[in-house]
Amino acid sequence: MSVPECNFGQRSAAAFTRHRILPLLLVCTAALLLLNPLSVGAAEKILSLSMGSEKKPLAEWEIEGLKRALSDPDEKVREKAVSELAGTGDPDNIPGLAALLTDENPAMRKTALGAVGKMGASSAKFAPEVIVSLKENEDKSLRYPAVTALAGMGRLQRSQIPVVIKLLGDKDGLVRAKAIQILSRNREYADMIVPAALDMMRKGSPEEKVTGMSVLGKMGPEGLKHSAEIAKMLGSGTSFVRAGGAAALGDFGSSSKPYAGDIAKLLKDKNSNTVLQAIKALGRIGDITDEQTMQVAGFLESKNSTLRGSAVKALGSIGKAKSGTASLIARYLRSANPQTRIGTMTALGDIGKNAREYAPDIAELLKDDSPRVRLSAIKTLGKMGDAGKSEAGQIKKLVTDKNTTVGSEALSTLGDMGVPLGDSAGVIVSMLESPDRKSQVTAATVLAGMGDELGGQASELVAILKNRNPKQRSTVLYIFSEMGAPSRKYAPQVAELLNDPNPAIRIIGLKALGGMGKFADGETGRMLECLKDEDVEVRAEAASALGKTGSGSKELLDTLSGLLKDESARIRLAAVGAIARLGGHPKIRAERIAPMLEDEKPEVRNLAAVALGEIGPDAASEAPRLASYIESLDDANRTEITPLITALESLGGMGHAASGETGTVARALYANKDYVRMTARKTLREIGPFSPDLIPLILGATYSEPKAASDTRLLVYFAEPPSGSGQAAIKWVGIGSGKIPADMDRTDAGEVLGAYLSNWDLTSGNQKAREAFVEQIAAVVEAGEWTREDLPLLKKAQDALASGQFESQANAVNEKIGRVQG
Repeated sequence: MSVPECNFGQRSAAAFTRHRILPLLLVCTAALLLLNPLSVGAAEKILSLSMGSEKKPLAEWEIEGLKRALSDPDEKVREKAVSELAGTGDPDNIPGLAALLTDENPAMRKTALGAVGKMGASSAKFAPEVIVSLKENEDKSLRYPAVTALAGMGRLQRSQIPVVIKLLGDKDGLVRAKAIQILSRNREYADMIVPAALDMMRKGSPEEKVTGMSVLGKMGPEGLKHSAEIAKMLGSGTSFVRAGGAAALGDFGSSSKPYAGDIAKLLKDKNSNTVLQAIKALGRIGDITDEQTMQVAGFLESKNSTLRGSAVKALGSIGKAKSGTASLIARYLRSANPQTRIGTMTALGDIGKNAREYAPDIAELLKDDSPRVRLSAIKTLGKMGDAGKSEAGQIKKLVTDKNTTVGSEALSTLGDMGVPLGDSAGVIVSMLESPDRKSQVTAATVLAGMGDELGGQASELVAILKNRNPKQRSTVLYIFSEMGAPSRKYAPQVAELLNDPNPAIRIIGLKALGGMGKFADGETGRMLECLKDEDVEVRAEAASALGKTGSGSKELLDTLSGLLKDESARIRLAAVGAIARLGGHPKIRAERIAPMLEDEKPEVRNLAAVALGEIGPDAASEAPRLASYIESLDDANRTEITPLITALESLGGMGHAASGETGTVARALYANKDYVRMTARKTLREIGPFSPDLIPLILGATYSEPKAASDTRLLVYFAEPPSGSGQAAIKWVGIGSGKIPADMDRTDAGEVLGAYLSNWDLTSGNQKAREAFVEQIAAVVEAGEWTREDLPLLKKAQDALASGQFESQANAVNEKIGRVQG
């Protein structure tokens, strides 16, 4: 948890500005939270949660468990298993996928189709089964998932193409679009596709004509052979067809140059969509005449923002294909309309090297009265390489622009250009006092990347740390924390704050050194001295800062461990966090932290739980203590909900090494709050595979939250493979598991009845679960082929029903007992 090494060079001052705003805000939030003596744990947890976590690939044991779940009687469980297995990208991980694609249940088929779609080309062998869902007599809701699955496969077999061609006439536009996409990826079958598309273009409705042309446009050379016939459609009396013709010709790119004149005529069309498609087509053709280019450029003045934006993009493409385009449109830089000036600059920026001679003209617009124009000029120059960089001096003048957005963009762009900013460091530091938060953020991020270029301004940053404004202080703390290796040079200046008579300033100094992490290791001695400070908050912050250095020193670990017995809860709290951050000796750190789960202060207990999870599998020896802590918490108490969730997550962080505590986690599936139950499900996955003895406990929990019953039920497949009796229990226990069959042999009936009775006590607090169990117990007793040897089990069932005051069911069991006895 120490500050990562980020050694940005002097020329990359703001190269990462736009990617750092969220972390800065989070750090600032944490810094403000840390001003509260007992909020360290809360702040650290907030930061931890805000960063999220990447989804891990499925382990082999999880894949095997999900395969077993494919035979579960609950269709929702099967659907979830299919979806998860699809994430592996390997169709072989879904046994029986072909059968699922033609399953009688539409929901299962849709899930299977979605799985095929996720797996892409690797699932092409299932195309025949997918095509079944495209038949006219099939469920219409399956057509789009099916065609999407085919689209993901890429190459199809020749025999499968006719089905896709037929979809070109589907009533659903989304289905038609996917069909076109599929055909475009299978051009080798153009001899089949092109005639069908031509037939649609020649004989079909306007909609079919456009579909046919769209297919031809994506058939490459084979489609191009019919470009003259497509061009005739530009004169159609239907605007929709004219637009489709332009779009299709545009797909041929420069090959449609002979038809550019006909397309250009559509720029005067009364239908705005036709005009839009004409502009786009001319942009794709690229090498058009100057006159046609100017016709497109005329739309830079359009009041229609869609046409204006399309013209900008088209001119950028034309300019790349044809030198001289920039000179044709540069005159629009002098337009009286600010929006036209902006669009022109954007187009010139997109043109790239063919427009770089106009960098000085664009630089002139840095003085424009419109902030939006100045902003666009900065961005455009930023795209123009060395030509734009040559105007850096003019851009620098805008760093202090009265419009804070313009100033921020100027600063970011200069950093992206790699322009030395040392001579502007003072101005940038002054921006930290701007009332505009975005300007502060940009300035802080740039300063963090300047490193040695800061020079004497480092002392100004240190001075701001004495400022009473918490936002400005937190911003400077961020700068030092993100500076990386160069911060080592400034650590001694920051450390001078530790001599300040004001304890609040000493605390801020320690926070800054802590933010520098390992780059402040030269000041460890001074931080250690602060552990003797008369102010408890200073001592606590010193402990926290020392932990952030990430030192693997056993001596430092022992020193911080001694603070765990301090009479101040604030110091104990800081010591726990510091020890969690230290490098090396993970098992010893876990052993030192674990006793704090019994601290008198809940903040300390909670942070200790978090710390054990951060240490991970190496802390597994302390899993029993963490499990005991979990069991001491009650989510009926509002203040204990977050600690309970946190502790469950920490146990999960230990992975399979904590699998001995799965019983504790499984009992959390019976919690009052749904998010506690959700966390328990996640944790069980993380610490699996676990003992099959836990299966009855999990199955009983399906009644705690019926809406999530399938999620809970799926967990049983992450246990180690159960015996035959366990499999029988899974089949019939839990919501959605199906009805007890009318007759069961003695073995199956005994196994299932035993499973229900072992779960009986768990349902005492859940009336719905108990009633469901009663119904199933009665059904099993009635269905079973019992013998005298089973009388003890039947008597146990009768006693359970009678104790729950289910008299009629208990009497029915008693009658069954009588018949068995003879």
